[in-house]
Amino acid sequence: MKKLLSYVVLLALLSSSLYSCQHDKEAADDSTTIEDHSSAQTTTDELTLLTSEAVSVTEGSKPASGTFFYASCVTITHTSAEKKITIDFGTGCTGIDGRLRKGKINITYTGPYRTAGSVITTIPENFYIDGHKLEGTKTVTNVTTTSTKPAFNIKVEGGKITYADGTSIHFTSNRTREWTTGSQTMNLEDDGYLITGTWSGKNRSGRSFTASIASDNPLFIKLTCLFSKPITRHPVQGILTIKPEGLKERVIDYGQGTCDNEATLTIGRFTKTITLR
Repeated sequence: MKKLLSYVVLLALLSSSLYSCQHDKEAADDSTTIEDHSSAQTTTDELTLLTSEAVSVTEGSKPASGTFFYASCVTITHTSAEKKITIDFGTGCTGIDGRLRKGKINITYTGPYRTAGSVITTIPENFYIDGHKLEGTKTVTNVTTTSTKPAFNIKVEGGKITYADGTSIHFTSNRTREWTTGSQTMNLEDDGYLITGTWSGKNRSGRSFTASIASDNPLFIKLTCLFSKPITRHPVQGILTIKPEGLKERVIDYGQGTCDNEATLTIGRFTKTITLR
């Protein structure tokens, strides 16, 4: 009798374990929130780089011919008296990075980009990247305490990306970006940033989500990866935690610094390698 009872208990435990693993695998197959967050993250990071490059050009710290994103079809207008910068991509302009952009980016600022306390506000105007429309207000505040490692608080309010099929994602974010390498040179390729902070929003299916980056495992963005083959626009190191409403927490490990588009996804007891788009 005891032996039979042991078999029953063991069978119940195995069934529970198999159900849990299968449930976690099914959850892993639902990748909408991960894809949408990744899209929001890379797009807003790109908007930050576009803004900083334009500000650097107008301040004279970088020559226009040495920037990565701007081809000859881009017009940068600086109204110094009003502290305004407009980046105009016209009806379509392919950057040196191969991305097709159109529309405008409007920038206002209170002081130089590298000066502690300066605030730079960016608002896209009918702005598209590869057919995706970006909306919202991004505010960058220089919070530097160590001159060799500039730091910035980056907030996005009313963020929205609308895709060609009419679906859209909505998000807000509050992150800190520390410029850990390359801040003392004019070479974009040696730039590196550590990112921490939080996100919240709704994916294309209308499901709410939150995301966070812990300070002990910050995301690392290495701009030399933009020049690699294939181009890597995603973080190359660090851990991101995403919690879709009503679903299990997703943990994304971006690796150890290699320029690739792969990451490890863990949901409960299920783990798999994913390719980031």
